[in-house]
Formats: sequence, structure tokens, C-alpha cells
Amino acid sequence: MSSLNTQGILYGADGVNEIFDISSNNNDGSKKSGWSGMIVGGRGRKIYRIHPKDPTQEVNKIIIKDFDISQDIIDLSLYPTLLSMASLTYQTVPLTIILPDNQLIVLPSRNGMDLEDTNFI
Repeated sequence: MSSLNTQGILYGADGVNEIFDISSNNNDGSKKSGWSGMIVGGRGRKIYRIHPKDPTQEVNKIIIKDFDISQDIIDLSLYPTLLSMASLTYQTVPLTIILPDNQLIVLPSRNGMDLEDTNFI
């Protein structure tokens, strides 16, 4: 099970398959100010489900520290305009994916777009 430490770093459980549901909503459905932080997934297959942010929120910066291209997945299925990798806007060194709502997904362990379609839902 994942845990959030006092520095705002979300740690996954080592060797466990997990889904990280990254949302700007509180558990009661109300909006929070946005989530920016670092995720350390650990070993095991991880799915990082990214939710669109509320348009009134500041830019969120989500850092996935140890993204493993052989098994990890970024779930962008809640963004209907992203139909394939060709629809993505990104920068390299480190790889930063810029979503349609200006959220940033930073993969510091990647220095170019070496992800494949299998890394996305």
C-alpha cells in the first residue's frame, strides 16, 4: 500500500502491483488546490492514473521518480483528446509530458521520448 510522507512524497510498496490515482479532488468530491509532488513507485508494475485538473487550479507538477518503461503505465484515458502518443506534447532532459490542461508529468529517469504505446492507456 502506498504512503505519503511529511515532505509530500508518495511512496509505493516495493514488489507490489499498484494503481496511483492522481486527482485534484478530495475524497468528498470537493476540489482541492491541486496536487504537485513526487511519486516513488518502487518495484512492481505501477499504473499512474492522471485526472484532469480543475481549470481554476494552478499548474500541477507530478514527478514520477522511478518510472520503469518495461512495466509501468501512465493512464491518460480521462483526456479524450489524447488518442495516441502522437497527440502528446513533451520536452526532453528530463522527459516532461505536458497535458492539455497544462499539468506536467516529469520522468527524471528518462532523457528523451523513449516511451512506447504500451506505456500508456
